[in-house]
Amino acid sequence: MLCAGKASPPAEGLDSGLPGTPWFDDGIDDEELALIAVLEATRHRSAHQYRDPLESHHVRSKTIALPLAGDVKLLVFQHSAFPPGDNGIELMEDIARALEEFMEAPFPNNPVVIGIIEPSLGAGEKPEKGVGHSLNDQLAITAQEYNRGFDLTVFHEMSHIYWCGHTGAPAWFTEGAEGFLPDYAREQLGRQSISSRRLQLHQVWEDECRVRGTGTISKFQRMDDTNPDKYKSCGICAYNLGEFFLMEIYQLFGRDAASAAIRDLYLQARATGWSEPITEEQIYRAYLNNAPRGRVEAFQWLYERYHGGAYDGS
Repeated sequence: MLCAGKASPPAEGLDSGLPGTPWFDDGIDDEELALIAVLEATRHRSAHQYRDPLESHHVRSKTIALPLAGDVKLLVFQHSAFPPGDNGIELMEDIARALEEFMEAPFPNNPVVIGIIEPSLGAGEKPEKGVGHSLNDQLAITAQEYNRGFDLTVFHEMSHIYWCGHTGAPAWFTEGAEGFLPDYAREQLGRQSISSRRLQLHQVWEDECRVRGTGTISKFQRMDDTNPDKYKSCGICAYNLGEFFLMEIYQLFGRDAASAAIRDLYLQARATGWSEPITEEQIYRAYLNNAPRGRVEAFQWLYERYHGGAYDGS
């Protein structure tokens, strides 16, 4: 099982064009099934990005031992040979360990699969920089050669795994959590401190969100209804507002209480088989219930300041 609580994709019926490729006609193993699943989910990007890895591909793999999940297999595949110094597998291991340590819940996927997307420059495709997709169980990320933010992209998309590609939660929470969790990991790995990252986020909040009238999560969400064009132009706020808010809570609560709150939400969602949405009320209650003694009022102030109150879509 790839995503905890969801079934793996069936091998049959994935694509009528697969027969004829030598590795497929010889019979597919688990690694090749994972490759097919990623490509099926990303085939809309272009014919070349779909067909090239089917015709030939290179794979890097590594099995790591995590304290809670046990042995977990990491897989990265791409059409061309991996460049010297490629560190995709190492980045996956770093973030997997940091995520499990913070969440205090077994890492939910095995294997973990990343498909590296390579543009066909000869066919006139333009490189896409900084692109990543989490597709339930699989991750698709633009190659390092065309992606200046490759490290952060791997960390961000790997963080989506705990939420199983869950789309029932508010976007600010899923994207915010997948911004904050790498922030925590990067501090643990000595790459960037939480305080330094907070200053960057605060500047974006000031320059891109607050000055445009989207200084709170609720205001930003309402804009999707009242002014869709402006909402799209403020897309960075979908990431920034949630990440900044969750980081502020982390600094107020401390590591243990912040971990307990987000873990409660994860376990609630997993218990339903990912079939029920994570609501604004659940998010608020999870953090309120885990607020350390003497910090409830400070949390409520933060919630009003950066979230702005419940948003019911009306």
